[in-house]
This record gives sequence, C-alpha cells and structure tokens, in this order.
Amino acid sequence: MKNLLLLFFAVFALSLSTGCSKDGSTPSGCDANLFNQSINPKLTAWQDAATAYGNDQSIANCEAYKSTGQAFLESIRSYENCASLYTQSWRDAVDGAQADLASIPC
Repeated sequence: MKNLLLLFFAVFALSLSTGCSKDGSTPSGCDANLFNQSINPKLTAWQDAATAYGNDQSIANCEAYKSTGQAFLESIRSYENCASLYTQSWRDAVDGAQADLASIPC
C-alpha cells in the first residue's frame, strides 16, 4: 500500500510539470502534454474508484479499484522509453504497486 501511495503522489506531481511520449519527437523523448493527456484521465478514474471503494467496500467497488489502478500503472509503464522519467526507482515502484494491487482480496 505504501508503494501505491508513493507512486500516486509522485505521478500526480510529475503530471503537473512534465511527462513523456513514446514518439521521441523531443530530444529526451518526453512531452508533458502527451503525458498529461494519457495519464491524467486514468489517474482521475483511479481516484474516483478509490473514493467509491473507501465509501463502500463492496466486491464491485474493489474490482473497479483494482482494474482502474492496473490501467493507470500500465499507462505509466508505457513510458519506459522516457529516460528522464522512467528510472529504475520508477520501475520498482510500479512493480511494487502492481503487487500491492494484486494482493488486495475482493
């Protein structure tokens, strides 16, 4: 759970200031606008699912929380080619967050 929170806050902060694209059109392969357009909707969906699950811990809300969280983490992983963002610590955080999500029983 700690990994989920750390990753959530780190991505939220980064989405406000920077980001990446897979197309490599900028020298570092990163583009803040493309990153924000790709990541922010999935982050918002996960936040909404977390709120719903916090208010009602039903199986449906748990499964929605896990699936939106997984979609968010997969979208982060899609930016592996962005060297300025996706470092080994990010890879470890994403892997840890995915393991945390998988361990939540629904």
